[in-house]
Amino acid sequence: MINKYPHERLYLQLENLAGFSALKRRLLEARTVGILRYQRKVASETQRYLFVEDCLVFERLFGEVVAVDVARRATYWIVLLRFADRTIAHLEFCAGDVEAVNVEWNGVHQLLVFDSELQQGFKVSGGENYALRVVPKVFCEREAIEADFRRWQGYLFGEDE
Repeated sequence: MINKYPHERLYLQLENLAGFSALKRRLLEARTVGILRYQRKVASETQRYLFVEDCLVFERLFGEVVAVDVARRATYWIVLLRFADRTIAHLEFCAGDVEAVNVEWNGVHQLLVFDSELQQGFKVSGGENYALRVVPKVFCEREAIEADFRRWQGYLFGEDE
């Protein structure tokens, strides 16, 4: 993802998944402490840079990360994050045959679920449904995220590629 063009505009895949923007908007509207459960399945371990991108997305969404704990096996990572606002995230990344993203948010009086495999976007406790749809790309400057990208690479993989 990161290359030698300092003014290149990049996008983080998770931010641009159809339906995720609506989920993100609901999380920002709620402004409540909660627990995020997240799972990303990728078709190949070579796509592990997506795990780094996803951590960047959640850090940008929830703010300062005050604790990171990583457990990993050959093609499976579990990452526990605690944010300064007391939000907790349990992230699972695994390589396998299928590509999918699943998100569950448990906040005060609110449950949000996003499942890319169901192609239904996300559901809100209480009945509202948001269908998957094409959303405009959300871009960021490479310079703005490069240091954070490398920091997350170190957390997740113990390296600075």
